[in-house]
This record gives sequence, C-alpha cells and structure tokens, in this order.
Amino acid sequence: MAILLLALFIFKPSVLYRYTEKSLLTITRPFAYAASAATAGIHNFFANWSDLRNLRAKYKQISLENIELKKQVIEKTVLKNEDIHLSLLKARVISGVPSNWDKFYILNKGARDGVRPRMGVMTTTGVCGVITSVAPAVSKMARIDDRSSKIGAMLKKNKVKGLVSGYDDNYLNFEYIPFISKVEIGDTVVTTGGASIFPKGLLIGYVVKAEKYEYKTYQDIYLKTAANLNKLDFVYIIKSKDLKQARQLLNDENN
Repeated sequence: MAILLLALFIFKPSVLYRYTEKSLLTITRPFAYAASAATAGIHNFFANWSDLRNLRAKYKQISLENIELKKQVIEKTVLKNEDIHLSLLKARVISGVPSNWDKFYILNKGARDGVRPRMGVMTTTGVCGVITSVAPAVSKMARIDDRSSKIGAMLKKNKVKGLVSGYDDNYLNFEYIPFISKVEIGDTVVTTGGASIFPKGLLIGYVVKAEKYEYKTYQDIYLKTAANLNKLDFVYIIKSKDLKQARQLLNDENN
C-alpha cells in the first residue's frame, strides 16, 4: 500500500490530491452539516423571539384600542345626549340559569355596594336587564328577553311609544304601536324614560319584523336586542343619574 501511494505521489500527484481531498470531505461533511443546522437553529430562535415580541406588542395595542372603542361606544349610545345622566356600577356575571321561560343572571354586586331592586342594567351596546332581588354581596338580574320583562320603549325616529316585553333569546315583542305608525326593518328602539328604571334614550334594539293586519289595532313588531344577552360577562348597573360621575367612572376603569 505504501509503495502504491509513493508511486501515485511520484507519477500522479493530482490523483493523490483528489483522493486526499475526497477523504477529508467525507470525514468533515457531518460536522459541516451539524454546524450549519446549529447556526440555522440559532437564527430561527432569535427570529421567533422577535416575532413573539412583536405579537405581544401588537396584542397590547389592540387591547388598548378595544378599551377605547368600548368607551366610545358607551359615549355614543348612552352618554352623548346631555339629557341622559347616569352613574354606573360595573358588575360581573357570576352565574345564571337562562331557559325558555326564566332568564336571569347573578351579579357579584349587592346591597352593600348600593344595589337595589328595580335598578336598570346595561352593557356597552345597550340595555340588558333589571335587578329583581338583592342580597348583601350579590344581586339577581332578569334579562329584558324574559317573558315577565316590561320596559317602556319608543321608536327613535318618530318618538312613537309602546311597550317592550320578552319574546325569545335576544328577541323582544314591541307592543301597542298603532296601525297607522310607520315602522321599517332596522328602525332603532330606545327607552322612554317614563319609569324610574331606565332614563330616556338608552338603546334597546332594532326592528327585525313589522306586520300589519286590518283586523288589528296595533302592529306585530319584533326586535333583536342590541346587547347579546347570551354572552354577558361584565355589565353596568344604573345607580343614579349623574352624567359627570358616569364619565368619571368610565375613565377610571379604562385607565
């Protein structure tokens, strides 16, 4: 073997070079692959870390925008009218037994928080219920789509007044609207403020069906609630009618 290598070196130096080069490549190739994979792994780790930081920053920005949007929604649907003066108590829905006939939730605010029966309850999108009973630390809220619920309501566009009662999940019956009144799909319905439960002008829902029959004095009108009553998490109990306090409360909670 030594003689053969010597001969190759003397007579074919290029052959020996190629043989040596091939051997070295065969030996070092696995190490080169490993080093390349390690370098790629480190690069990907830092790239993923950078992406994660960017996602966290974006999520934080979206959360802040969402809080501001909710504040604007309340200002737009509830507090834009200077005739509406509200002081709101934020409460969490902690349990409930909604069924076809009984629709109520238990809230984590009670008598020691100043909650009393017949206080109205709303969300950032509209009216959602009325307090029916109170314990020291909790209270019971009947949803506005409960069959026993009755709220004074009116068409926002022409101030024609009627009575809203519970009909089905997220749907209401708008009663006592005269046959001659003009009602269209999509019309906005708000509270009349005739009772002490809700002040005038709070959003209740939108007309989804309106039918007239010659033998009836009143129209058959149905609404879809502005608030999604099946997905309540936080709500606002209307404690008093003070616009300044209401806006201060919203600012404090969103800061």
